[in-house]
Amino acid sequence: MNLIKVALCDDFKELVKSYQEHLGLEPDILVTAMFYSGKECVEQLASVEADILLLDIQMETKTAGIDIIQDVKAINPDIKIIMLTSYNDEEYIFNAFTNGANNYVLKDEPFDVIVKTIRSVYSDELVISNQIATRLLNKANEIQVQQQSLLFLFNKLHHLTKTEFEVLEALYTGLSYSEIAKIRVVEDNTIRKIASNILHKFGEKNMQDLLAAIKDTGLFQYFK
Repeated sequence: MNLIKVALCDDFKELVKSYQEHLGLEPDILVTAMFYSGKECVEQLASVEADILLLDIQMETKTAGIDIIQDVKAINPDIKIIMLTSYNDEEYIFNAFTNGANNYVLKDEPFDVIVKTIRSVYSDELVISNQIATRLLNKANEIQVQQQSLLFLFNKLHHLTKTEFEVLEALYTGLSYSEIAKIRVVEDNTIRKIASNILHKFGEKNMQDLLAAIKDTGLFQYFK
């Protein structure tokens, strides 16, 4: 029987000790290392034999675990990473997987679920809970919608005149119609007319709604 060598990384020492004790009861699992920060994990992992790394997300920073995934893979390309966290957050889950994590379990799961996940990941079986699969799907759908919105806004921007684009950008930065009018040395009504033309081209009735959509997609970052 092959022993599954597991390294643990979590800044909650009592929890790490508990995992060590529980995993020590499993005949096919051996805990080979315990780390208490992402930094310590990266610095010492090369000297450790490990097939699986149970890696907490939030340690010295809110995303410390996610941030070191690629470093861990560079040190040990064969190691498989299971993210372990209290935070059932779509953004965390999605980022963990896109950075190279192999699976993800929550700290409040029954311990037999963690053991099952270790064995399945070691055996190259992708077994993701329905809860996590749903969150990954939600995040993927959110990104798809955002990309579609971005493409829509890009397309509409092509129909703006240079003046309209500059006024829209000024409104996005928080300037009022009056402030823009003073800068451009024109009447307030002129800016309001330009704003009306912009809304018409985007098919919007309210400038605040349009500005909110632009903010959600980060559109103006592409013009820096």
